[in-house]
Amino acid sequence: MRTVIFLILIAGILPKIATNLHGNLTNLSGVLWVISGILFFIAAYKVIKKRRT
Repeated sequence: MRTVIFLILIAGILPKIATNLHGNLTNLSGVLWVISGILFFIAAYKVIKKRRT
């Protein structure tokens, strides 16, 4: 369960970082949003997998 909490925290922090980027780093913003979404889906998968067992 600690892993799931950690993944959700990271997935929540990345969009905040992405929205505060300036200048040449705006392309990185999209990458951070995608990584955040992937981490959220991994966390959701782990929760669903744990509840089934």
